[in-house]
Amino acid sequence: MATIKKSQVREAINEYQAKAIKEVNERFFEKKEAFRVQILKQEPELINLYEAFKKVKQVVSGESTLADSLFYGCFRELKVAPVCNTFEEFENYIKNCVAWWSLPGFSELEHAHESEKSEIYNEYDKVRELMKSIPSTQKCIAELEKLGFDLSDLKPEVTKAVAIIEVDKTKLGLVKKDN
Repeated sequence: MATIKKSQVREAINEYQAKAIKEVNERFFEKKEAFRVQILKQEPELINLYEAFKKVKQVVSGESTLADSLFYGCFRELKVAPVCNTFEEFENYIKNCVAWWSLPGFSELEHAHESEKSEIYNEYDKVRELMKSIPSTQKCIAELEKLGFDLSDLKPEVTKAVAIIEVDKTKLGLVKKDN
């Protein structure tokens, strides 16, 4: 008779943990994007920076001696920067250039995210310890369901392949040969 194995229960718990972490990460990326947009919207000089960016990009990308000197000097990254034809393209480019981690609000956001993930990992470690402390798989499933896990989808593993092996009994030395 096939039964549910504890390894199946562990896999189900791992899937629940991965789902919880994924949800936390998605919320963090939404908050991070909102933070970036808010900071950029509050910057009154951003349009002036865009105009200056276009002018400097044009000079650095040129064929003059000054362009080469600027390229090998402080504007190396600017030459390979994308051409931003619109202000929106420039905003998207700038989002990836700003050292967001240096802003206090962003550091707090990241810290909260890491703390929340750490709490999830700690709670799932407790669940795994509970699983180890209960020797019976069925009792373990019952306890986990009391905690709120839905393990009703777990089905007993059934071996799907049967090995068919032909053995030559005469070569085993167990059967006496007829003279």
